[in-house]
Amino acid sequence: MGTSLDLSGTEVRATPVYGYTLPPPIPGRPEPKFNGNGQYVLPPCPHTGKTTGWTRASTVAKTLEDTLLLEAWAQRQILIGVYRSESVRNRLERTIGNHLATGGDPGRLAKDLRNPLNSLVSTAQDVAESGRWAEFGTAVHAWTEWVDGGYGPLNSVPDQFWPWVAAHRREMAAWCLTPDPVYIERTVMCPDLGIAGTLDRLFWTADGVLTLGDVKTSARMNYSWLYFAVQLAIYHSAEFMLSADGTEWEPMPQIDPDTALVSHLPREDPDKSVIVPISMAFGREALAVSMLVRSLRSRAKDEAQDTGYGVSYESPDQQRIHYLRHMIEIAPDSATLAKLWEEHKDIWTDDLTQLGRAAIDAATQRNA
Repeated sequence: MGTSLDLSGTEVRATPVYGYTLPPPIPGRPEPKFNGNGQYVLPPCPHTGKTTGWTRASTVAKTLEDTLLLEAWAQRQILIGVYRSESVRNRLERTIGNHLATGGDPGRLAKDLRNPLNSLVSTAQDVAESGRWAEFGTAVHAWTEWVDGGYGPLNSVPDQFWPWVAAHRREMAAWCLTPDPVYIERTVMCPDLGIAGTLDRLFWTADGVLTLGDVKTSARMNYSWLYFAVQLAIYHSAEFMLSADGTEWEPMPQIDPDTALVSHLPREDPDKSVIVPISMAFGREALAVSMLVRSLRSRAKDEAQDTGYGVSYESPDQQRIHYLRHMIEIAPDSATLAKLWEEHKDIWTDDLTQLGRAAIDAATQRNA
């Protein structure tokens, strides 16, 4: 996030690229800390004493995602950014041109120029406004938190975001939900899974049940059911919640065991905002599969290869015949073929003669 000053000299928080206005910082809330791998750095786990290396819930939730269409869209956005920006095109030409002019290998451009090309990709994406909706969603999310937490009234929300925040409040009223200010944006931990994350909300229902909640601003939910279910299942499975001041762990409060609620605020049409119940039975099943896939990935380099497998032969000449067929396949001329026949005539067959003729004919045509 960034900050700037308005005309009166007051500090204004805003998103980093597109400058969407954010509410003031929540009083007393510590900022989460991450290590160089993007993992949570947290107070010691009550079970293990571990402080760092907690995988983010969002990372695990992406494990089963089919990203083909998203990646194709991202690639198109980069091309659009390059097309729109003469500066990006000139930088790209200079970067590659200078590298080649100083003896760089054309076949290693992506590796040798990793950092400057990554920087150009980021710039091209900004030019194409690839992240605009994400930053808009960040701002909407922050303002819903501001109102739900009681830090300001609905009418304090900037006009740009008011329709989405108002729709969120409307749907909560329709479902008789009350956000608990104590349980907004709280970091939780699953020690057995090695995962931590920050849940959005816990809602009180009309019958007094505390229920896990989340705010989403994606355009639609069609492609996100799996991601949402896994992410919420992680929060739902958490054993500990970080204290509000970020110094110690508290037991996770008892919540509805069956359902989590998503407040979906479609970025393109706030009037279509809805509360969507998510099955935690499905979420836990999908989470278990996600963890299995992640385990298989880490084990593959040591276990995928069957080191106990060995080649066995029905007769002593079987390996010799296979080797001879290969030597015939690469024979460059008739003299080589004749030599092979002389050395192996005890196992030579008519099939090998036909293979040799075909190999010599092909070699003759290739060298013509």
